[in-house]
Amino acid sequence: MKIDKFIEIKKSEIEGIGVFATKNFKEGEIVYSFKKGRIVGLDDIKNLPEGEKRYLDKIGDDEFEIMEPPARQVNHSSRSRLNAAAVLKIAENL
Repeated sequence: MKIDKFIEIKKSEIEGIGVFATKNFKEGEIVYSFKKGRIVGLDDIKNLPEGEKRYLDKIGDDEFEIMEPPARQVNHSSRSRLNAAAVLKIAENL
């Protein structure tokens, strides 16, 4: 599924589905801007559906973001060829 001109979601050899670039990007270039997900506290996690718990990203001492598609399909592994902090811009409002 095409997300924009240079990004698509497709089956991943690593796990399930993933976000893939359809062109080569330069180091430091922004690949895609993701809409920020809902923020929850540590105490809120126990009440989340299991499906949402899988997509939590720790953003503070007691704060977690529930990542939304397509951000939740980005490879967050330490083995990723994409340094998410360097090339992905998280946007509050797109």
